[in-house]
Amino acid sequence: MEINEIFGDVLRIDGFLEKVDEKITGAGYNPQKDALIGLSICRDDNYRALRKAILTRYGAGYFSLETLGALLPSDITAYGAMSHHIPSEGIAVIMILPHIGIDKDGRVRFVERFGRKEPGYNCGAICNYLNSAINGNVFYDKRSDPEMALLSEAMEPFRNGIMEEYRNGDFGKAVIKATDHIYEISIERIRQLFKEHLKNEFEVPILLAGGIVVNTKDNDFIQLRILEEMK
Repeated sequence: MEINEIFGDVLRIDGFLEKVDEKITGAGYNPQKDALIGLSICRDDNYRALRKAILTRYGAGYFSLETLGALLPSDITAYGAMSHHIPSEGIAVIMILPHIGIDKDGRVRFVERFGRKEPGYNCGAICNYLNSAINGNVFYDKRSDPEMALLSEAMEPFRNGIMEEYRNGDFGKAVIKATDHIYEISIERIRQLFKEHLKNEFEVPILLAGGIVVNTKDNDFIQLRILEEMK
């Protein structure tokens, strides 16, 4: 299955970052000198190209907002800490980018990993959640598995709809639907956090860039869904 058949128009990483840079420049800032990225992604190693590109492109690099499954964290302290890393009189970009894999055979949910003989789940955390849902046990211990517990809790209102895709015989479509929900939950969460808690925490403009990262064996692609100024 081709990427464009599933995700429509997608960008290479450089193309995505060029779009972000245009927005930064349009706001009157220099991407290399003035911008810090708040990077909300999964902990997965398959983001290595994106991480490297950001560190190379932006002098301030990025502030990690990484969690299993790329569910945006709701910890107010994390954003307060991030605010102290933004260049003085600079700008910040919060990137919300959950991911999904497609292997060389076109199977959605798998990808070839560095040094591994066989393709593996991607995103592994989302596939773990789906397998738990299939087995009727989506309750993770908050003490021993806190990130998966938070992911499962956030996904609970959508569980039946996701499982409907699986019951139709397509695990890949269930993964896509779950990934979409992670993205939508995260976008709504950051907007709510700014409205209720963070509006006065940041003294500089904040941009929001969001989409879905598609990992393949040889290249990564990004379906850009949102690029706007939050503050």
